[in-house]
Amino acid sequence: MQRLLDETITTATIDTPPGEITREEVYTDLGFATQTPSNRPYVVVNMVMTLDGKVVIGGPGTTRLIGSRMDHYLMTRIEAQCDAVLFGATLLREDNPGYPWHDEARQARRVARGVRAEPLWAAVSTLGAFPTPPRMFEGGPDRTALFVSNATPPETLEALASQTTVIARGEHEVPLEEMLHVFRHDLGVRTLCCLGGAALNARMLALGLVDEVFVTIAPKIQNGRGGVTMFEGVAFPADALAHLALKSVYSHESELYLRYRTT
Repeated sequence: MQRLLDETITTATIDTPPGEITREEVYTDLGFATQTPSNRPYVVVNMVMTLDGKVVIGGPGTTRLIGSRMDHYLMTRIEAQCDAVLFGATLLREDNPGYPWHDEARQARRVARGVRAEPLWAAVSTLGAFPTPPRMFEGGPDRTALFVSNATPPETLEALASQTTVIARGEHEVPLEEMLHVFRHDLGVRTLCCLGGAALNARMLALGLVDEVFVTIAPKIQNGRGGVTMFEGVAFPADALAHLALKSVYSHESELYLRYRTT
């Protein structure tokens, strides 16, 4: 593992020249908890993509094939410093991740970092429509939540309420600013990690609700035309693109791990 740059580590606390380090030294303390806004959680987006920019490379369950085991490890280190993880409905339907149960030791480490002992996993879906109950809901109403719009059929709301905490907001789609307010003030979430999908990332970014972006660039190329990228929404004008500031760069076996702060 190589540290190429990390502006978030001060020379007063650690020697920061580029060079070989252990993986345990990466993302040790990301400082999220000290920067929480008053009206919403501190929001970070975490994604992995191929060298040609693809974040979707096939059918359900294939996203994990983009990044290496090191990418998966660093992803868990980022999530371990967040109270909650957020998914878009499409990602939930396609990859269908299961709730990550934490033993007492992991819970204790999370509490020591100042976050919930067990993470809140949440998703946002306009109508709460899923072909089968997402595996995430196995965590139960105390550990999972689903944001839906008020257009969701009553029978769907009733069925979902037995599996997860259901929160209805908005007439035709869930207003993200209001959703984040609920996260902060009703659910006690101070730090939130958004794992996509791309449409949710784009809406959050356009509304100025993203504070940091973590992206792994895998040394792989899928090729092909089109393909889903990290942010899929209404394009910014050519003279008003979103700008970010690079905070850190790490590498391992040709894979790059980048951290950006939105500006």
